Amino acid sequence: MPTEEELEAAIRLWPGAVTIVMAKKPELPELVTAGEKTVGVRMPAHVVPLLIMQKAHRPLVGTSANISDEPSATTIDQIPSSVLEKVDVVVDAGRTHHLLPSTVVKIQDGQVVVLREGVLSREEIEKRIGLR
Repeated sequence: MPTEEELEAAIRLWPGAVTIVMAKKPELPELVTAGEKTVGVRMPAHVVPLLIMQKAHRPLVGTSANISDEPSATTIDQIPSSVLEKVDVVVDAGRTHHLLPSTVVKIQDGQVVVLREGVLSREEIEKRIGLR
């Protein structure tokens, strides 16, 4: 279950290009977390994934379309073949709205820890959440 601070962060940051890393629930399959004890959760603002989730009545599970420390893909043609080989479905909804990846944060001991600065800056995250 998310902490109260994680829920508050989600309310203030979503929908949008922010991923919140939190402890995984025991019933979440290992396949989703690759054996990790945490999971990144995001509520997109883009109409395509929102419609897919609405029609399926389920959340989407996916990986990043890029490799760590590599430039982010902004079109389907820029997704590395090593990523494409490992997924079941790729939806081409055109060029992404942002040139930067999503911002990745976790809330730890009442503090915002920015794991990757992306579309939203550290300052904007802290301003929206009201944490330091």
